[in-house]
Amino acid sequence: MTGLKDGERRRSNDEIVHDMLTVARPWQDAEEDMVEWRQKIADSLNAKRAKLSDPDFQRFDENWLLICDEPSLPDDFFTYDRACRHLADLLSEAPSTRRDFDSVFIHSDRFLFRWRQNHLTLHYKGS
Repeated sequence: MTGLKDGERRRSNDEIVHDMLTVARPWQDAEEDMVEWRQKIADSLNAKRAKLSDPDFQRFDENWLLICDEPSLPDDFFTYDRACRHLADLLSEAPSTRRDFDSVFIHSDRFLFRWRQNHLTLHYKGS
């Protein structure tokens, strides 16, 4: 994205700084990243809900879903706050299918979100 790669000759520090600060495309707002992340989770959740609602799908007394998020979320306060808000909004929406999971887990590196009985909890693995 910034052209920071090995070249035929070693660039000067000034050239490297110039390349770092000259981005070919505009920077994306962090909130836009979170909206895209929410949509990625929503797409996965909706696809799995559709499979759960299939009459031939084997269901159990309780049906849980685990979504493994790759690439994972960055580990910072802004991300923590926004991810919780976006997931709570997303998961509290009525599903478009007639069946839904009893629990939904979303794992993203150090974050493990759990949605159960209309309640979102977050488990965080610190360093």
